[in-house]
Amino acid sequence: MGAAQGRGSSSPESGETLPPRRPIPLPPASLRPPPRIRRGPEAQGPEPPAPVPPSEGERPPRRWSAGRTIGILAGLIVAVAVWRILPGPPRPAQALRGSTAEPEAVSAPIPVPPPPVTRAASPVPRFTVQVASFQTLHRAEGVLARASERTGLSGLVVPSRVEGVTWQRILLGAFVSEEEAREAVTPLLREGFITELVVRPVEAAWIPALTGRGPEAGDG
Repeated sequence: MGAAQGRGSSSPESGETLPPRRPIPLPPASLRPPPRIRRGPEAQGPEPPAPVPPSEGERPPRRWSAGRTIGILAGLIVAVAVWRILPGPPRPAQALRGSTAEPEAVSAPIPVPPPPVTRAASPVPRFTVQVASFQTLHRAEGVLARASERTGLSGLVVPSRVEGVTWQRILLGAFVSEEEAREAVTPLLREGFITELVVRPVEAAWIPALTGRGPEAGDG
């Protein structure tokens, strides 16, 4: 057959002689593509499972696309850039390094004065004691001086008219109760300095002299 191709061939229809055909060279074995191996349905393995259709009311899962990811990243970059551009809260002058601003003066608390101490009002005297009475003022003043020295009580000589006669009454101390008045002057009775005592109501004009806080009172 090779000899026939080399010698030429004739066309039976035209009767012309055709030039001989040259053999087509084959590529080397290293450049030839690997032969395709056809396998039967048994050798292809099990088919992949078919996707399960979603049930009613259930949304199919969203696919995370590259465009959505790029959009989220671009939004974050813009937010960070805006946050850096916007001015932050003002900082105190003391926290800035190298700041020459003077610190704010801190006002000291105003001291509150303590409330005034209210003293309880002393009870008003209501009684005094008559230890003696004389018709002469000189004698009455002498007895008053000795009685005040013995008891430590302030006294007063008060004139009083009885049946047309003026008597100089000697009064000692000013007391809140009759019991207090009697107890204060009883030592004079025990010593025999006086023979009797009479507790009398005190008048407001007598209180300064009987308590040692003012001048003697006038006529009673």
